[in-house]
Amino acid sequence: KGHGAYFVTEMEQLNRRFGELQMAVKSVVNSALFDYSKIPPARLMLVNIDNSHGRGMIYRLHEKAPVDWDTLRTTARQLHGFTRTVDSIRLIEVAGPLAMDFPLLKKNNQAPVDMIPVGLKNYARTANAMVADSRTRVFTETARL
Repeated sequence: KGHGAYFVTEMEQLNRRFGELQMAVKSVVNSALFDYSKIPPARLMLVNIDNSHGRGMIYRLHEKAPVDWDTLRTTARQLHGFTRTVDSIRLIEVAGPLAMDFPLLKKNNQAPVDMIPVGLKNYARTANAMVADSRTRVFTETARL
């Protein structure tokens, strides 16, 4: 069903006939064998760097990280405040597969030491599409998990 059912069936038959093969399939993200429905929802921090030009960046929060708005604002300023002014941040929860490609913050909502701050191409369009998705949950500053 959408993730290589035919291939998996053939592999199982080969394993039954030739037990010494011990073939197995290891799914990796973005492969046709990966079951995207099993990826849990993820929280994203949308950092608006320059609203007038639609610039910004999106970061994925660690699944166990608390929603700490002060720390998130500080992290955004540390990553992007040196060259530009951080206009605002937003926090949303999206379907897991939508969040897979964004850089991950640490469990304490801080950026990893080796993270290089960059801007996201087509940030405004990407962020607006995610917020508009019916499965997206938008957090307000008073929201708690």
